[in-house]
Amino acid sequence: MALPQKSKADYYSKLSGKETTDDWDILVSYSEKELNSLLDKVWGEKKFFYNHTFPGATETVEDVKIEHSFNLSLTSPRLSFDSMNNEGPKVNLTMGFTGAMKTKVTVGSGSPKETEKDIPAGSADLVMKVPLTSFNLTKKDIEDAKHIIHFGDTGDSDHCVIFHFQNMGSEWTIVPHSGLDKAVEEQLNKAGPTVQAWFKDIKNVDMIDYGLAKINTKTDPTSKLLRPKSYKLVSSKGLLNLFIQTEGGSGSPGNDQNTQFGRRYSDFAFSSIPQDHTACIIISRELFFTKFLLDRIGKLSSPLDVVDKTKSKSDSTPGALLDIKYKKSVIVPAKSYYHYPIMYEVEECDIDWNEHPLHLTLLDETPYTEPKYKWDWDFSAHTNYWANGTKVGLEVKAKVEGSKRTLASVKDYKIDFDLSLTDSDQPTTWTEPAHPGAELTPHASLPKFSFPLEELNFFATQNILAPGERFISVSGMMFPGDLVLMGTIPTK
Repeated sequence: MALPQKSKADYYSKLSGKETTDDWDILVSYSEKELNSLLDKVWGEKKFFYNHTFPGATETVEDVKIEHSFNLSLTSPRLSFDSMNNEGPKVNLTMGFTGAMKTKVTVGSGSPKETEKDIPAGSADLVMKVPLTSFNLTKKDIEDAKHIIHFGDTGDSDHCVIFHFQNMGSEWTIVPHSGLDKAVEEQLNKAGPTVQAWFKDIKNVDMIDYGLAKINTKTDPTSKLLRPKSYKLVSSKGLLNLFIQTEGGSGSPGNDQNTQFGRRYSDFAFSSIPQDHTACIIISRELFFTKFLLDRIGKLSSPLDVVDKTKSKSDSTPGALLDIKYKKSVIVPAKSYYHYPIMYEVEECDIDWNEHPLHLTLLDETPYTEPKYKWDWDFSAHTNYWANGTKVGLEVKAKVEGSKRTLASVKDYKIDFDLSLTDSDQPTTWTEPAHPGAELTPHASLPKFSFPLEELNFFATQNILAPGERFISVSGMMFPGDLVLMGTIPTK
């Protein structure tokens, strides 16, 4: 039975504050449902065999020679995954037989007589349990999926996840259904080794057309952040998972023992794909948030210090909480002001950014389609003003309550990011107590900026491809802890 899928709200709650990719940079998951719909299309266009003749058993009783043969076609397979074992990921393939059994009877030296019995659709299945493996399209050889697969330093390279029929570990069974003629069933079982031998003779290079996934290392002209460096194939109940290390991410591959989604947490016995979706890409928090977002903000805006405070409240805090500290004063001092018969003068004040940082919150809200961000700030400082030489205490206060704006969106197979501080985010400033003359009020003016963070363009640059080289069509994105992209793989 496949692992249960959680609603997006429950999924978000379970993943809040969690890092779920088992120390790998990226996890790509495909569901059985999605892969089966793709195989229906691929198998329909490129059948394994259609009206193919297989020899069956031959019997001789005295001077009577009985020869059986089969003319068979295979229906599209239904696949199912189970948990990975020590031998690596395996897949169960169930394909229905259709066709006919021919029987040729020869008595002595007489002329042979032929009869034919139909094998209607749905009357028997060929069930195979075969390993999944990676075929290196550059070297034309097999990479053992029991272990981490490395691309090496050979330049651009393509790997394709295929069914490995040329393997002694494959298991084969012919399963009859009710209504199948008993004589046909008996002869099908006898012909089974011949059918199996046909599959085992399939060259691995021929399986590329039926590949479940493709991973390549084509160079992204803007960044190596998402360029695959190594990966691991893992099957779990109802899912095929690819755990990927990238050149711009971890210095080494992730966990290689019992690798799984959310392994370090005790209550993660659910699918990595939320309800109403059949595929997802999870980019680790370390790669997306630390190596991408924080790094870019630091490089693009030298006047800022950025401190991650996400874990300061709780280990299950979703999204991110950042403290922004400016390296220069943002207070515009007040002017001296004469209001007959009094001369007003205000002492200068400045901001202690350690006490009053600007807060940036990255968050999500239903229906979990695009992560949001918002600015918040509360500032107060003590100063004095003088009225004809008389000193009066003054509290200068400022506040920002920003609106939520979109941080990330998907368009034309890329993720666009936007982070800005604009006129609408400027603080409201006032004093307590209030005093005459607006010119007496020092006020805060936050430097404006805009970061067009467009680097995560892995759809358009084909760093990560889905089954049959169809891009994952993302219909939702969330940032509970890791960055999660949810969607389907179009079958057309």
